[in-house]
Formats: sequence, C-alpha cells, structure tokens
Amino acid sequence: RRGRGELPARLDDRGMILWLLNKLFGTGDVYEDVSEELPYEIGDRVGGGTFGSVFVATRDEKKVAAKVLLKRVIIDEDRNIVLPRRAASLREEVAISKELGGKHHCVSCEGYHEAPDRLYVYYELITGGTLADRLETAHFHARRWAAQLLDAVACCHA
Repeated sequence: RRGRGELPARLDDRGMILWLLNKLFGTGDVYEDVSEELPYEIGDRVGGGTFGSVFVATRDEKKVAAKVLLKRVIIDEDRNIVLPRRAASLREEVAISKELGGKHHCVSCEGYHEAPDRLYVYYELITGGTLADRLETAHFHARRWAAQLLDAVACCHA
C-alpha cells in the first residue's frame, strides 16, 4: 500500500526527475488577479537574467523598463522539465520593489501586472546601458556608484 508522498510505480527517467523536483519545489500556490491585457506595450529587449528579461515598455508616450518574470522555471529544456516558481516569491519581489523604489539610489517601481504565464514589474527606465558597461568606460565614477550601491544594500538589510 502506497502513502500520498511515496514514489509512484513505474516511472521513466523523465517522470522520476519531474516527480522528485515537484516534490522538492512544487508549491501549490495560486496566482491572483491574472489578466491577458497588458497596461504597457512591450518593446525591445534590453537585458536579462536567469528568471526573466527586461524590455522597454510604452504607454501614452511614457517609457518604462518592464521586468518580465516567468512563473515557470525551465530546469532542462531538452527533457522539457519545467517547475513552477512560488507565487509568494514573485509577490515578495514586487513588495520589495515598491518599498525600496525611489529611495536609497534604487529605481522607482511604477507597478506590476500578472498574466497567466508571467509577471510584469514596471520600473523607471534608466537609459545609457548597464552598470557594467558604464564601469568599463567611466572609471572615475566607480567610487560614487559603489558607495550608492552599498547604501542601497545597507538599506535592504536594515
């Protein structure tokens, strides 16, 4: 007799990996206020990372940076292994962005929007490239930027 948490019988390798990963990371979270209609028109991609990308977004001539976070994380594209991201962790990102936005050298958060498969967080658009690009070309500003960055980190941990 099998209990609720036991490994199902006769799984192939992919099934075993999916079962284990969902057991470890599956959350059962429910996303709220989901809508297909976006408040901004998403434009060119300007950056990205592990969990999402940043695009320029426009509404009524106003441009913002749209950070697009996937609600599912691709673990292994070849085996089509995808896990859900916890709704709570995405909501926490929005809450932190709202709390720190516009203070302590942090960009301001203009709002967010939930779609069925992703979360859009809208920030003040900072033009001129990435911080890494700027550091390569403007060494004399590095000390001031480092102080601003440390000030922001100190605020986060206060």
